[in-house]
Amino acid sequence: GGANIAIGYEALDRATTNATYNVAIGYQAMHGNIAANDVDFCIAIGGTALEANLTNDASGSIAIGYNAMAKLTSGAGNISIGLRSGQELTSAADNTIIGFEAAKALTNPNNVFIGSKAGHVATSAGGATVVGKGACSSGVMTGDNNTVIGTNAGLALTDGNDNVIIGTSAGDTLTGGEDNVIIGEAADVDHAQRNQCIIIGQGLVCGIASDNVVEIGNSSNSLIADMDNVSGTFAVSSDR
Repeated sequence: GGANIAIGYEALDRATTNATYNVAIGYQAMHGNIAANDVDFCIAIGGTALEANLTNDASGSIAIGYNAMAKLTSGAGNISIGLRSGQELTSAADNTIIGFEAAKALTNPNNVFIGSKAGHVATSAGGATVVGKGACSSGVMTGDNNTVIGTNAGLALTDGNDNVIIGTSAGDTLTGGEDNVIIGEAADVDHAQRNQCIIIGQGLVCGIASDNVVEIGNSSNSLIADMDNVSGTFAVSSDR
């Protein structure tokens, strides 16, 4: 190939005829057996970044940081910036990963993880948008279509789907619940498997041990309704 830049021991050293317009900087960056594959427009900066056997489907990949996307072979449209970020991706496409060890165990497509250790041990999550230092960092995240924003938000989320969690340390109890909206610093549900609750307010924790609860306010005063109640009666909770 032509128009490539390779700097570093064994950087881009096994591409032969067709790889073009690539930048590989660092020890064994893009070191995989590319051979005659038509791999183009990749950027690999950092030791062992993009070091697997890339195919033409991986063209345009951007990996910056030691071991960033080190196992990628055919996934398209991936960007991974940060030490060990996205290091388990192989064929999954369309992931944007930014942060120290962010989404380092991820294997599925169509995700955004931004923040130091965001989605740290997420594996088969799909359609996730996770932004914040340590957000979704403790649970092995496998659920789909979750939006989590805030430092340490959704900390333990695993197989829950379609949740919206916004706020520092918000929703940290939730693991497998679905269709919840939790907004506010330290706002949370009362149970790890709670479903279809709406909790909005700083420090507010769901005050009814049930699914399908709406509660708005703060840790001292809130308006609460159990939507499973046919009458839909609201109750005001004060200093509880």
